[in-house]
Amino acid sequence: MLETPRILCLLLLLLLPATYALPPPPPARPALLSSPSPNVFYFAVGSNLLQSKLANRSSNSTISFLSFEPASVEGHRLAFNLRGFPPLEPGMGGIEPCAAATIHGALVCLPRAEYEKVWRSEGGGSKNPGYEEYVVTARPYATSSAASPEVQAVAFRARPHVRLPRDASPSRRYLNILLEGARELKLDPAYQLYLEQIPTQNPSRILRSMSLTSFFFTGILFRLQLSYLIKPVTYLLWRVYAPASSSRARLLLSEAASALVLLPTFALGLGVRLLLKLTGKPLPPMMKLMMDKAPPTPPAPAPAPAPDAP
Repeated sequence: MLETPRILCLLLLLLLPATYALPPPPPARPALLSSPSPNVFYFAVGSNLLQSKLANRSSNSTISFLSFEPASVEGHRLAFNLRGFPPLEPGMGGIEPCAAATIHGALVCLPRAEYEKVWRSEGGGSKNPGYEEYVVTARPYATSSAASPEVQAVAFRARPHVRLPRDASPSRRYLNILLEGARELKLDPAYQLYLEQIPTQNPSRILRSMSLTSFFFTGILFRLQLSYLIKPVTYLLWRVYAPASSSRARLLLSEAASALVLLPTFALGLGVRLLLKLTGKPLPPMMKLMMDKAPPTPPAPAPAPAPDAP
């Protein structure tokens, strides 16, 4: 049994060359952002549906916007295909083309400088952002809006190098933010019902504890710009990942395999966590947030009438 972590460490080292690749060049920014207009329309479909979440995304200052209203975009769907961190946060939300679908979200008008804060908070400006800026035609719910009946807006789509071939499952924490934002924004009741029915990833208490403890070690590697050392672990976690909609037998097998993959980083993370406790250092803010148990699903309000068609 004691040999298992050593064997896994050796396997991870052998996989390192196969999982390391040079990052693709940063995506080109859309021509829409070269417009002389001082304002930018942004179409939010993920956690930025919640006004308070969007306003506080920037680490340096609050993000202010000129308007925040419900809108829809035809020919697109909500996708959880941005590669996240299984088994806790497997899939993050973005927009994806789909001829038969209509996606609902927040049409936000911001000064250009404020939009740049949003883009940077989502990884924009980094060497290897996970999202690309994607232009859509959004239609506000209210025809009396200050915006025109149809608005060219920027949405965020997962880039090819982190775009999953099939959607993963969001965490309960992540989906709750979308639900709260959709209700606050009074999105189409049918779309809210669709969000409520999305299966969420629910790892066991043991696997969740192992994943969180592993982050104590992987977080150090990220700060040291050595995140490439985690690529073998991430690769294996995705190989054994099963979405929440899978059969119970497959989910159990995935849990067991994920626990084995996490053993080396769990052991190292346990040492880091113990060291922090012995030295009296507080938990990093992000870790403290992640250690909190995901809140229950917020109660749904009484059904509201569907919005008038634009």
